[in-house]
Amino acid sequence: MMKSILLAPPATKYFCVFNGLFYIVLGFRGIDEPSPILQNVSIVGFTAAFIGLLLMIYGVLLFFPSNKLTANVKIDENQFSIKPALLKKRKSIAWDNVKEITYRPYELVFFLKDNGTEVISLKTQAPISIEIKKATREFAKSKEIAVVGG
Repeated sequence: MMKSILLAPPATKYFCVFNGLFYIVLGFRGIDEPSPILQNVSIVGFTAAFIGLLLMIYGVLLFFPSNKLTANVKIDENQFSIKPALLKKRKSIAWDNVKEITYRPYELVFFLKDNGTEVISLKTQAPISIEIKKATREFAKSKEIAVVGG
């Protein structure tokens, strides 16, 4: 069983898509209607339409759990992994290497068997942080790993 949790709230996806549509409409309107103030209105219109297209692509593609670029947490029987942002690499921690997990506000601290620690910052909203901690607790319990805090 694998659990995948998006780090961005669902409202962000809709915000990007609707803003993208708005900029596309604004851009095409700027292309079609010349302005007495700006001589190169078509450049402004094309720029707005391009920004709108990028926002829509960001909203549609980057907020699906199956996409490799999506900021998410994936927890399965073998490991805990997090991709914190678009341009950040995925960080994985194997359950076999974990001795104990401590919960802090918006943080998970993994104490490893080789006496190392791995601190995972959850830069997200409270309900998503709580969901991640609940899922982590379930998997840690099945692996008999101690969880401190809540």
